[in-house]
Amino acid sequence: MWTDYLQNNRSIKAIYDFEPSLQNIEVHELSFKRDGSSIYVRLDLNELPKTLPKKWQIGKFNTVQLTFDFFEVSEISMNGWGNKIKATISLESDEKGLHVNINGDFSLNFIAAGVDLNCISAYCDSLKEHSEQPEA
Repeated sequence: MWTDYLQNNRSIKAIYDFEPSLQNIEVHELSFKRDGSSIYVRLDLNELPKTLPKKWQIGKFNTVQLTFDFFEVSEISMNGWGNKIKATISLESDEKGLHVNINGDFSLNFIAAGVDLNCISAYCDSLKEHSEQPEA
């Protein structure tokens, strides 16, 4: 379960009572930071929580967005990029660290010491139907 790899998974577990999939997600942004050798990955989840937080209900938000901060990154390889990126993220840990594989319309593979959930937010994606929202 990918949430087990997060340094602090309380925020995601407070919103979701199940683990949302990291398969066929939309990747919005990759950011490589030299300070602490970090990679930020911003993405949209495909699944909404069963019960939306009030603020998200009021805003009629239909998409949850996460930003991961992978830190102390090494052994990076990347191939491809584009405008609308679909990919699957897989995480595995061993004695070398956290192996991160992001594959789909592009590929990014690296090893990190760990991962933080830097941000969890929601917005209204106008390309999705509003009927996708869960009941209040």
